[in-house]
Amino acid sequence: MKPVKIAMVGCGGRAGYHGAGAENSPLVEITAWTDIQRERTEQLAQRHGGRVVKSYDEVLKDDSIEGVVLALPHSVHHEFGMKAARAGKHIAMEIPITLTLKEADELIAATERAGLKLLVLHSLRFHWLFRYVKQLLASGVLGKPFLVRYHSEHYVPADYFGRQPGALATESGVLHDGDLLRWWIGEVEAITAVGMMLEPHSKNVDQYDHMTVLYELAGGVMGETTRNWITHPDELNQMVRASISCTEGTILMIGNDELRVFNQRDKKLTIVTQASADTASEGEMAHFAECIRGKPMVITPQDPRRALELTLAARESARQGRRIVFRG
Repeated sequence: MKPVKIAMVGCGGRAGYHGAGAENSPLVEITAWTDIQRERTEQLAQRHGGRVVKSYDEVLKDDSIEGVVLALPHSVHHEFGMKAARAGKHIAMEIPITLTLKEADELIAATERAGLKLLVLHSLRFHWLFRYVKQLLASGVLGKPFLVRYHSEHYVPADYFGRQPGALATESGVLHDGDLLRWWIGEVEAITAVGMMLEPHSKNVDQYDHMTVLYELAGGVMGETTRNWITHPDELNQMVRASISCTEGTILMIGNDELRVFNQRDKKLTIVTQASADTASEGEMAHFAECIRGKPMVITPQDPRRALELTLAARESARQGRRIVFRG
């Protein structure tokens, strides 16, 4: 089978990641790259193969290109997605799907009418570590979960909001974390968030750089996530990124490389690494190509819409100081 030919639209950091992923798969080929900054576009095309295309419109007119990957500022996701749908191109895009639920509904409807795939790349669902936890919880070997926590800390430079006007702040962590909890446990029934503005540049633009969110999940499970944008990275600090307490055991995620699974029934601690896991990571570009060829998507368009809904609710909860309950 010939590889699916796609174009990379936006050539920042994530584009390089996807370029490397596509190179490692026989299923997909990035044949075109486009960005308003030509120098970095040329660098990626030289590194990973494919040609530089002057404009997005030129990409959309190319009948040899079946799909586009949108690695762009949040504020243009709807505009560029709708253009792709009108041009008959399948779409993979970075989170969020859009910035409003109305825009999300319009984009989902446009792709459904055209019979196109819309894959929003909630990247944690593709990583072996998170997939292994999903598999472990589904097996029931540790009993029923009752508390799940997930933390992420990194540093965002002071000019971030200037470079990404209109972008979501730390509440955007809910796009990843809220989706992760839904995927692992079940639907979110209520949400309560507390946001803080700690850095001067965050206060200047009235945006949160730290947010903690409490989730009330299906089956009475409680969840808690924290996103912090003020912690400078330290590769030696392998923090506990996630912990899941179950009736018959506990799962600890150490950094992004290791799980420690304690089974209370036999008092056994198992350390799981990628080398020992029976669950592999799945390439995002390879999965996009398989979806275009008819494979079911690991993330339906309704999943990123729901993640956006949770994100907007977290921001509203933090701003208004109240618990938000979801109906239906």
